[in-house]
Amino acid sequence: MKWHLPIILAALILLLTLLPPQVMASAATSAGELNRFCRNKIDNSSLSAEIDSLGPVICMGYILALHDQLAHSGAICSGEQNIEGMDQKLATHLKTHPQEAGLPAFTVVKSVLIKADPCT
Repeated sequence: MKWHLPIILAALILLLTLLPPQVMASAATSAGELNRFCRNKIDNSSLSAEIDSLGPVICMGYILALHDQLAHSGAICSGEQNIEGMDQKLATHLKTHPQEAGLPAFTVVKSVLIKADPCT
């Protein structure tokens, strides 16, 4: 059963990168909720031990998929930007702008990605 987890994680990441960001927005309703996934501070009392560590994977899959979509559409200039640390930039952004925690994750992450890689 343990060998199923890597396959499930790979499938989840692939699925997240294929979905349009607007569809994915429902996966993490708010920026604050996505940030909790990034920090692995989700309410996992009902989740199994194998699943409760998926928060950061879901977070980075979400950010990667949105990054790829923005790069493809030309909203950001570098399609090859390293997204490592984007979860920390999201956390910093929400600390600076706590009023945005209730906004859709799509809106806030898009803003953070564009600020990190502007086309100017």
